[in-house]
Amino acid sequence: MQKFLNFANVFKSYLFMIFLGNKDISKTILKKSFLKVALISIGIILLCMALSYPLNLQLGWGFQEGRPVTWLSFFSLLLVGFISLEIFKFKKISDNQNKNIKMWKYLGIGFIYLAFDDLLRFHEEIDHTICKIFGFDKHGPADKIDDVIIVIYGIIMLSILIKYFSESIKLKKSYVFFGFAILMTIISTICDLSGGMTGPLSTHFNADSLPKVLKGLDIVEETAKSFAEVFFIGAFLNMYHYFKSSITNIK
Repeated sequence: MQKFLNFANVFKSYLFMIFLGNKDISKTILKKSFLKVALISIGIILLCMALSYPLNLQLGWGFQEGRPVTWLSFFSLLLVGFISLEIFKFKKISDNQNKNIKMWKYLGIGFIYLAFDDLLRFHEEIDHTICKIFGFDKHGPADKIDDVIIVIYGIIMLSILIKYFSESIKLKKSYVFFGFAILMTIISTICDLSGGMTGPLSTHFNADSLPKVLKGLDIVEETAKSFAEVFFIGAFLNMYHYFKSSITNIK
């Protein structure tokens, strides 16, 4: 267990160094770090699309499970989780009488779990297991179990924010970042749900155009999700800077 924790700390340090450069985030470093993350994300998405033609691949090949955009999402969510845990560690020293700072620990753990869920598809495996145990038809209504699991994830996150409201209210300091992150998440969710409605879609699109529409929805879904993660990184970076600068100003 200790070896795993040591590896995790080293991995976290490398991730911070690659994306942020320095954990002592000034306003200038914050802007540069956010811009770096945004450019890396946009670059990977555009590269996946640009390489499709010369490599004779489908346009959405890079957006499929286990492909470059999945790994981009994995590292982005990990980075959000690590930043949240850094906020918790910092506040544990500077504001140790405030029990609500646990919110940052739980959010950090939550985002790290989401990173591995996105990579290893835990929610889909849970869906398949439930269908297998109870003998449900995977292509029937039970096919939506994985969507219900995602909703449960959202409810758990919301419950944490409500439970530690006096701490979560401080997130308004990053309302612009969070606003765009939530907007991108909503767009991604709509595309995901729409992509699963092949029946209704087939009444509006013929057999030739339907696969292209579904592929387009997949690309928009994954792109919007990647941008949501970029804005979440910006939001948590901004909160980290806010808490550190607040202590500096007090001193």
